[in-house]
Amino acid sequence: MGLSKLTLCLFIAQILSLAFVYATPLNNPDELAGIFARRLRPAGTQCSEDSQCISNRCVTDGFYPNGTLIPFTCHRQQPGGHCTGNNNCQTFSCNKTSDTCNYASLGGRCFEYTDCFGWLDSSQACSSGRCKYVQGKSGCKKNSSCVTNFCSKGVCRALPQAPNAPCSINSECLSNSCEDVPYDKCTNPDGTFADRCPGLLQNCGRYPNGHTCANNGECKNGLCQSGVCRAGQDGAACVEQYQCSGICGSNGQCFTPTNGSLYPNDVCQTNSQCNSGRCTTSQQQKDNYGVNNVILDNRYPPRCDYLNNGQQGCRSFTDCKTGLCQSGTCKLGKDGDRCQVNYNCKHLCGLDGICYTPSGPQPRRSPCKTGTDCLSGNCKFGYSSVNRPNLQSNDPDFFIGVDDTSCAASPLAGACSVDSDCGQGVCSSDNICTLLPIGSSCTDKSQCVTHECYFEPGNYDAGGTCQLASPYTACKRDDQCLSNSCVAQYCRTRDTNPYGYTYYGSCAPVACAASTLNEACRQDSDCGYNGSLGCGANKTCKKTDGQTCSASSECLNGACSNGSCVDPATLKTTTSSTSKTTTKKTTTSKATKTTTSKTTTTTTKSTKSSTTKSKTSTASSSAPSKA
Repeated sequence: MGLSKLTLCLFIAQILSLAFVYATPLNNPDELAGIFARRLRPAGTQCSEDSQCISNRCVTDGFYPNGTLIPFTCHRQQPGGHCTGNNNCQTFSCNKTSDTCNYASLGGRCFEYTDCFGWLDSSQACSSGRCKYVQGKSGCKKNSSCVTNFCSKGVCRALPQAPNAPCSINSECLSNSCEDVPYDKCTNPDGTFADRCPGLLQNCGRYPNGHTCANNGECKNGLCQSGVCRAGQDGAACVEQYQCSGICGSNGQCFTPTNGSLYPNDVCQTNSQCNSGRCTTSQQQKDNYGVNNVILDNRYPPRCDYLNNGQQGCRSFTDCKTGLCQSGTCKLGKDGDRCQVNYNCKHLCGLDGICYTPSGPQPRRSPCKTGTDCLSGNCKFGYSSVNRPNLQSNDPDFFIGVDDTSCAASPLAGACSVDSDCGQGVCSSDNICTLLPIGSSCTDKSQCVTHECYFEPGNYDAGGTCQLASPYTACKRDDQCLSNSCVAQYCRTRDTNPYGYTYYGSCAPVACAASTLNEACRQDSDCGYNGSLGCGANKTCKKTDGQTCSASSECLNGACSNGSCVDPATLKTTTSSTSKTTTKKTTTSKATKTTTSKTTTTTTKSTKSSTTKSKTSTASSSAPSKA
């Protein structure tokens, strides 16, 4: 009896233990049945391989913030994974026909966004364990169908947002105004303008005065005071112009300007506040030297315009739109007045910074206002094109580059007074720009008809001579080229050479060809750039070593051997070596003959001696004995 009670107690304890271990939020009674039947692990328990899990899926969720690996646990199958029942699937939906997990439909259970059928077209996402429509998707009937939890007229919308938040329709904004806000006109909480709005297209507008607010950045035309947007009154702290009923001063306080009290370029509200009488958003820009630059439209905040000539109230010429400031009034300068740019003067501003009246058409680089002021007939604007003393400095030697107009060079056949007036060629005796013929003295390639001015190496100060054009130089006729060939050609990169030409991957489409074999040259480059020809001592193109040849006269080094141009020094060494070898062989032959001769003589003598001895022996043997 006691044993039976003990057995029963142990059995109950085992049941309770299993229930405690396996009863997790991921489990259910069906899984517990599987556990007892197959001893497999349910979702949420640790594992080391797929076969240990009821779902046959053992994975890790990645790493903890400290970098350690999160333990592997049994997970339910994703859509498309194998299943034997609903509980094997993250969506709790198993297709009994294919034994694969289904995608979850709208409102269905999910574990991650890829469980939702709508994730394929980005229309749904998993939110709070259910598949819901994303913001902007139509088809909702209630708020709970939307990730944003806000369904408006069948479309999931963002909950009404504070000013400056991204939006697509008015109902998404607490201000009920979704606007095309310029990218740099969204505001920070303190009211300063942000570098960029957070929305890609539209943003919620700021509140009008009288609306409740949380910070200064939520107010459209004022400050957030005691939780309400109000226009800043004189003396209130400010950081932007829109916050004040008047002007936000440089001291960070609101104030209201009196009529005519504001100078050019000061921030303004009304025309009457400006001494120029014009408060405008179309604003003339000036550089650091007071010279007019571009005019920019639709500028914020509005500013007082510059004073026209005849208006009073200027402090310096920088307050004037064009003229000089003389006794507080803007006027065009008369001859002898200091100036910075041509428009400061009634006539012209000289290179010495003094207004003057020209006596006639001006040469190249001289000041001008119109083409009639120039010999070339061309008055051209250029950035930092004219150097003059700085009008804002008392130092006459402090020159600056001024954006202004000056006379351009005269073209060929144009009027001139000196060579420098011409863009090409020189100024002839009849004051016309003309190109120099071959053989003329020159100082620049632009002066020559061939665009080739040759300077003797090391003697550039002596000047150059116009000569026939080098390869790849633009031409019109064959007789302009050293090669006597002006052709359409494939343009190639050419390095800088002594004649001053530099080509960077482009050249004239019609240009001088390179000289070929036995044609005239001045340097190697005249013979082309593939290295097969060089300029010889007689100033004609010859083949370089290694090129095929039929005569030594074709070769740069004057030696053709076995059909190829070679270095004569190499050829002499080879010939000398061959000659020495032949001489040695001849000497050896003579020595051999001498030795042979001596051997023959010795042998003959030996033979004769032997014969003599033999005869003597025979005679001795035949003689009678004298006993």
